[in-house]
Amino acid sequence: MDKKQIVIGIILALITGGFFLVAIIILKAIKAIKIKRERLQLESYIKDYFRGNEKLLAFVGTLSDEEVRILINIINKAREEKSDIEWKTLKLPKILEQKFKDLVD
Repeated sequence: MDKKQIVIGIILALITGGFFLVAIIILKAIKAIKIKRERLQLESYIKDYFRGNEKLLAFVGTLSDEEVRILINIINKAREEKSDIEWKTLKLPKILEQKFKDLVD
């Protein structure tokens, strides 16, 4: 091997390492932004549903990132269930109406 091939190999290794380093930094930044957004979303829920209770807001400040993520997942699941329940209750009168029509006929 001559020096030119060694230099090219070193340059390629440095470029590859640089790309991985940039990717890791970008992924960490995205994760930090997501966690901050979830924390702000949780604080927004507290302001909306608990009238901005200062004790609850202080409590959210003490939660770890994983605990905030768990609470956000619970809230999202509750919202999904609520929409499913509302959808089913909206369907209920049509079903009853059909049964009444069948009884009358």
